[in-house]
Amino acid sequence: MRIFKYLLILAVLLSAAFQIVYGCILFANPSFIGNALQLGDVGSNVALLSVTQLYGKLFITLGLMSGLVAYLIHKELSVAVAFVLLISVNMLFTGVIAFNMTKNPAYLYADLGRGGAILLLLCMYRFLYLKRAMSIAAK
Repeated sequence: MRIFKYLLILAVLLSAAFQIVYGCILFANPSFIGNALQLGDVGSNVALLSVTQLYGKLFITLGLMSGLVAYLIHKELSVAVAFVLLISVNMLFTGVIAFNMTKNPAYLYADLGRGGAILLLLCMYRFLYLKRAMSIAAK
């Protein structure tokens, strides 16, 4: 049953890596998002350029924080369940918002897939691994 713990850690770390890479892309090349959203040349719009780079920094920070959540899962702290739930629900909402902005279903499916997979692994971890571990510890 420990497999659920390690699968959840792996899913959270992969999501964190994706967020860090995407944040680095946004920070280093803000025109990347301009092409996806059909905003034109982001570099010529100073306000949009600044906001895009701030979003890049935000993605990098969230990715690093997700890495810390993986450590909390490894230590089996109960607060990790709440943090992973927050991460997965955030992905579900982000997918819907990204689809609404771009009308590109790839963003919707990618975020719904990642968020749904992490939510499923969280449920398996919580109800199949932690519940069993707690009942063994109570004996």
